[in-house]
Amino acid sequence: MYTQLTGSQRLVVFDFDDLLKIVQEVVSDVVEKREAKIKEASSVPEWGTVDAACRMLHVSKPTFYSMVSKGSIETRKVGMRRTLVNLHKLREGIETGAIGRYKHTNGR
Repeated sequence: MYTQLTGSQRLVVFDFDDLLKIVQEVVSDVVEKREAKIKEASSVPEWGTVDAACRMLHVSKPTFYSMVSKGSIETRKVGMRRTLVNLHKLREGIETGAIGRYKHTNGR
C-alpha cells in the first residue's frame, strides 16, 4: 500500500492482499453485529394474545385458563382486561411436551 498526496486529495493504492484483509475485516464486523442483533432479538420475549395461544394449543379459552391456573402457562395482565402470553415459552413447552391438551403422565 502506498499513499500519494496531491493538493487536498489523497490517493491510496492497495495491493490485492491488503485489500482482501480489509474486506474480510469489514465483512467479519458486519456478520458479528448481525448475529448480535439476532441473538438479542431472540432473547426478548414475544408476547401474544390469548386467542393466538388457544389456536397454537388447539384448545378453548376455558381450557386455556385452566392451564394458566395450574401454572403451565405464563401470562401477564396489561391494563384491566388484556392478558398476554409469552409465546416463546409456550412454543418451547409445546415442543418438549410440557404443555398440551393431553399431557400424559405415568401414574394415571
